[in-house]
Amino acid sequence: EVASTVGYHTLNELILNELREWLLVTATKEFEKMMSHAKDNPGEDKFPLLMLSSCIGKLHHELGQYSEGEKGLKRALDLSHQADNHELVATNSFRLADLYREKGRLEDA
Repeated sequence: EVASTVGYHTLNELILNELREWLLVTATKEFEKMMSHAKDNPGEDKFPLLMLSSCIGKLHHELGQYSEGEKGLKRALDLSHQADNHELVATNSFRLADLYREKGRLEDA
């Protein structure tokens, strides 16, 4: 019945977007907690915080929330630079360029 109505591809996209929305809300709450903890504990490893920030920006992008995705990826890129984490600088630069490319902002990519 699915195949003859909406189709499996469409159904999969709907389910994935619902999961992305849930993950975005959950990750954003956790990010806020982690940021508060990081301010109180400046010497602790910030890699989990950096990764979560990057994932939040990517989730916004995947959901078509380009403005929020751009803000999140810029924040992740800035945090990666501050932490001097070259791998995440490259990852976040690529993700931001991909967002710009998708929006037709090739000069920014």
